[in-house]
Amino acid sequence: MSVDAIRPAESATPVTRGTAEVRQFLAAQGLGQAADAITALVLATALLSPGEQGVDPDALLATVLAAAVPYATVGPLSGVVADRSSRRRLLGTVNVVRCLLTVVAAVAVATADQRLGLVTAAALISCARLVYTLRASSIPRLVASDDLVEMDARALFVGMAAGTCGAALGALGGTTATTALLTVAAVAQLLSAVGFGTLRVDLGGRSDRRHHSWRETFARVAALVASPPTRRAILLTSSSRALLGATFASAVLAAANEFDFAERGYLVVVAVTGVGSFLGTLTAPAVAERSGMRLLAFGAFAMPAAALFVAVALHAPLVWAVAVASSFWAFQNLRVTTDAVVQAAITDTARARVFSVYDAAYNLSYFGGAAAALVFGLADRSRPTFAAIAVCFAAAAACIAAVDAAIPPAPEERSS
Repeated sequence: MSVDAIRPAESATPVTRGTAEVRQFLAAQGLGQAADAITALVLATALLSPGEQGVDPDALLATVLAAAVPYATVGPLSGVVADRSSRRRLLGTVNVVRCLLTVVAAVAVATADQRLGLVTAAALISCARLVYTLRASSIPRLVASDDLVEMDARALFVGMAAGTCGAALGALGGTTATTALLTVAAVAQLLSAVGFGTLRVDLGGRSDRRHHSWRETFARVAALVASPPTRRAILLTSSSRALLGATFASAVLAAANEFDFAERGYLVVVAVTGVGSFLGTLTAPAVAERSGMRLLAFGAFAMPAAALFVAVALHAPLVWAVAVASSFWAFQNLRVTTDAVVQAAITDTARARVFSVYDAAYNLSYFGGAAAALVFGLADRSRPTFAAIAVCFAAAAACIAAVDAAIPPAPEERSS
């Protein structure tokens, strides 16, 4: 592929090229993510009740901040656990825990216990972050470095398809079949645990069981994160993700309070961003094959800037939908490639720790961007907020172009 930044770490680990193991891995992933989507939708439907006036910015801000807690706490720590334990065994164990939490969620819904429901949701998000780190750090053990972009795209595609199916099933069940839906989710989590636990391939881990102080662990991870490919990947995805978080929050308010979608505004924006991300996942391997990292990085900021400027000028629901979907499509193409960059650049002994920092950075940036838009934006007038976001995207694209122009391309880029 022509993306020059994807280079395997010096101490490459053995990989398994068998398609059976890859299919089993993806099937187990899909079952778990479909179950997660069902549980999340049932909890949200049962425990959250939108008001008659649409989405309240303060309520949305509280939800954003609450959801960020597991990303800030469990996210970075998950890498330490994933590197010191058998990833295959831990994937099975955590999915069993998710099954038990789904049962607790059923109790919370049946008793209308909002506090228990919120605690259970936070625990499920925490488990999901650990599972994500385990999966992402295991992928380089399943395929060769040249196939990482394609494999990451397949994994994201499976995750989105599974999440969509789970959400659709949850929506169809509504509030009348919550017990049956959560039973299906619990069974799916158990099947996912079996799928991961019976893989006949070593997914790594158990590579560093020495007891380091937190200062030593932090220093070692910081040194790896500071390597040029990883640092660039984190800076690009985090800055883009922060602006997308602001875009998402502003779009939710606009859909609910300006375009008369009321309580359906959140679901409409989730659907629009999901379509953009889904299409980006499909196109990422081809885009990476034909583009260098510089063009990918520039496009991830320039395209949203142009799309949002058009949306500000026309201010129509369909134009907004296309602009938001395009923004998330551009990011997803970049994200799939930077995932592969980080996976390939770090050896197996520290891959999960570095990837968890990378993952936590761009997810927390997303929540931070959403919170900033809700605090400083205008709840009932989205055009000034979107214009400011578009200006930030354009400024970032200009900075990327200026920096890249000042740095000569690597030999691999000249030959691509």
